Amino acid sequence: MKCKVIQLLIIQRKRNSFRNTPYHRLDLSPTLTPRKNDKRKWKSNWVFSVYNVYNRQNAFYYFLPS
Repeated sequence: MKCKVIQLLIIQRKRNSFRNTPYHRLDLSPTLTPRKNDKRKWKSNWVFSVYNVYNRQNAFYYFLPS
């Protein structure tokens, strides 16, 4: 009966030592509040959001060759 020997190599680094490349994006979200109406029992707000206005690539998807 043969036994397999498994070798494990652990590389320890400082926790949270990895940093991504600098990244910037612009998110906009104006809020529209309707006029007050005493006949209504509820209040509402309309929120319009635009994410990544500059249309830049996300830093998490960059592939940097080593």
